Amino acid sequence: MNKKTLVFALAFLATSLVSAQPSSLEPFESWQKKNLNWAGDPSELAYVSVRCSALYLVIGTVFAELGRKPDQKAKGNDIKSRSVALTLFGSTMGETVGWSTQRSLQRFEANTDLYMKIITSNRVNHNNMFHGFVEGDYQFCLDFEQIIKAVANQVNDK
Repeated sequence: MNKKTLVFALAFLATSLVSAQPSSLEPFESWQKKNLNWAGDPSELAYVSVRCSALYLVIGTVFAELGRKPDQKAKGNDIKSRSVALTLFGSTMGETVGWSTQRSLQRFEANTDLYMKIITSNRVNHNNMFHGFVEGDYQFCLDFEQIIKAVANQVNDK
């Protein structure tokens, strides 16, 4: 699939989606300030995991499909596989607070749709998917992923 076709398809899908909840995304930077104790709250950990997995899926797909070099395509595939891991973690955390699998999936789909709209717009209007708060959200998710790995390593070492 060529680049123009994919951008058109992403734009078409983004504008033709049924209204999803939430209807907008608050940048993680400001969200964190309102949710100071998020890291100790299983429902917030589930939210962050599911939202980051959605962001990773969209970014990974752009790299995998539109990357010009093999290393960009490989990076995209790696990010997409990390999306799957975060989805599983988020679903597991969600189950601990009573979310159904369907609820986690709905949140994932809603966030994916919103990030797709934002990133498609960024690519069209700024020729850069990381324009605006997407870059900060991506960095937040990278940091979050490292925290999860560090905690898992501590648990495994015990």
